[in-house]
This record gives sequence, structure tokens and C-alpha cells, in this order.
Amino acid sequence: MNKCQIVWNQDQELEFNAQVSIDSAKKSFFLKKWSGGESESLILAFHDIGGYHGSFRDFSKWMVSENKKIDVIVVDMLGHGLSSGIRGHLENMNDLIYNYINLLEKIDFSKYKKIYFLGQGAGGLLALELYTHFENKLNIKLSGIILSNFILNFESVFFKITPWNSLKYIFNHLKLYKLYEAKDLTSDNRKIDQIESDPLYVHGATFQTFNVFMKKSQSVYQDSYFLEIPVLSLIGLESRKILNSGMEYFHKGLKKEILTKKVYANFKHDLYNEKESPLVFKDILNWIEENE
Repeated sequence: MNKCQIVWNQDQELEFNAQVSIDSAKKSFFLKKWSGGESESLILAFHDIGGYHGSFRDFSKWMVSENKKIDVIVVDMLGHGLSSGIRGHLENMNDLIYNYINLLEKIDFSKYKKIYFLGQGAGGLLALELYTHFENKLNIKLSGIILSNFILNFESVFFKITPWNSLKYIFNHLKLYKLYEAKDLTSDNRKIDQIESDPLYVHGATFQTFNVFMKKSQSVYQDSYFLEIPVLSLIGLESRKILNSGMEYFHKGLKKEILTKKVYANFKHDLYNEKESPLVFKDILNWIEENE
């Protein structure tokens, strides 16, 4: 494995950046790391469709200030944030996982006693898909997985259309403008304005990108039966982008002793950018410290 090949450049206090090239196609991932300096546990976070490392900025700064032994690394998905790729486009899950494994092989995990995946929205689906690959191919044991509002429920006529083969390429690259609106993500008006004006936020992901994660949503339930590590499931009841019944179905497949569930009555889809998000941050930190 190609470990220790990432060079972290300090951006500001407690914050570091890295741009990592992978494979012969010259793709590159942008990584953001927050570190309190003592680095015993790692949260590897995966953002939602449209998001990027900035989606976890408040969470990461809060976490490393509260516990200096925890690092947070956020990877911008290909086609998102400062990573390379067609803006807002993912072709298929297999290629995405392959590229992530190539990236993770370059990260030195040896200094961490505990490693956790955190996935928000579609990032939760990605985290679940990476789980077995991470342990089998990198031979690294995860200590737990945090999933928040991760079973997507998009309702659009586009998802019911099967295009002719001759039109499939055009159709798959069609951008569904603002299917994911800022007002659906958070009730915080300040955050809504930030998201709407943020040039790094993808405001028009392609049909195929949503389709990749919709297909994963349909097969995610069987994953619950094979999870053997602690799971923290976070649900915002005001989210219109998740399928609450699907979340409960997923929970039923988990062994009771590994599941911790937290429900937030007045939270929308993005639990990390609400007015009361520190409540979520504290629940995550408490769960991690209980598992230490």
C-alpha cells in the first residue's frame, strides 16, 4: 500500500489541506483536516450530494476544540468542492469506490487507535459501501460508523424515465437544477444564504449522480445485517429528503447491541448546519468517548 504519501499544508490554526492525485486518469481529491494536535482518534467524514468539506467546517472546528485527541478529515467527492471531475457528476458507484480506495491507501492511519466513518445524506451511503472495502483491502478495523439522514427519498419524474440508448449519455449528464434546495437542508437563514452564494457548493448535480445513490438506497437494507461495529444513527424529523420508514427498516436489521439512535425533532436534512447543531456534535462526541 502507498501510505505516507500525503503532504499536509497548514491553512490556519488547527486546519490543514492536501490535494492528492490518483490513478493514470489524473484525478485528484481535495482533503481538509482539522487536528487538535494529539491525534489518537480519527473521524473520516463523507459529505452529501452537492456538499464539500465546508459542510463539516463548524462540526470539525467544534470537535477538535472539545477533544484534542480527535482529528477530522473530510474528502471532497469527485466532481465536488475542490476535487477534480465533471462538476456535480458521478458515473457509477464502483468507480467511485475504486477511486476512494486508491486515495485511502495513501493515508497513514497507523497513529490512530480508533477510526470512525461519518456520512451525511449520500455520504452515509458511500460510508456503508466503503466499510467492507476499507477493512478487507486496507486491513484496517473501523471502530464505528455514524450515519445521518442517509436513506434518500427524491421524488421527481426524472427518476421514472428510462431513456433510449441513443439519448442515455445526454440524459445521464442532465443537471437537475436545485433538486436539493438550501431551504430543504437547514432552517438557519444565515446558513441558507451561505449555501446559496457558496461557489464550491454544487447547485446542479446530474441525474446520474442522484441515480447512483438512489440505487444504493434500494440495496442498503441488506448491509445492516452484516454490520458488526457500533452504529450511531442520527435522524432529523423535518427532513423531506429522507425516507424515515427506510431508516427504521435499516435499524431493524442491525443487532440491538450495536445501534444507538438519536432523533432531532426540529432539524432538517443537514444536521451539521442547523442553529442547534452543537446538540448533534455533543451526541457524537459522547458516543465516541463511550466507545473509547
